[in-house]
Amino acid sequence: MKDEELDHHSSGGIVFRLQSESPEFLVLHQVRANGEEQWVMPKGHAEDAETSEETARREIQEEIGLKEIQNLGFVGTENYQYVDADGGLNRKSVDWFLFLADSLEHPVPREEEGFDRALWLQYGKARLKYSQGDVLQFLDRANEMVLGWTKRNR
Repeated sequence: MKDEELDHHSSGGIVFRLQSESPEFLVLHQVRANGEEQWVMPKGHAEDAETSEETARREIQEEIGLKEIQNLGFVGTENYQYVDADGGLNRKSVDWFLFLADSLEHPVPREEEGFDRALWLQYGKARLKYSQGDVLQFLDRANEMVLGWTKRNR
């Protein structure tokens, strides 16, 4: 498969909750099959004829068990390339959506996916925690959306 380009598409959720009037973002700790540890946001591939938003919602429900979530909008599309274990070049795009979680609902990381911890962190601390630097621009946009939403809904 070397030198062949493959295209992949995923959708994910940037999840926040309002805790004492201050937004907190969800970060997930994952140990990948190769032993690599990372802090990420829930995301995954579409099933059947799902829309991007439906995929993001399902991935949040499957990976961390949050059911009471409200989609507040599309954040943007991340595009990147990576080389897989077989040496093949892969192009990937991820549609990111912003979701508000019920502040009383607790995330339960799905161990089968390698997730072992979930933390709610204020924006600045969440920004320092995420392992994949390219995703920070989407967290930044999501934070701006959250600030605008909280001003309109007070």
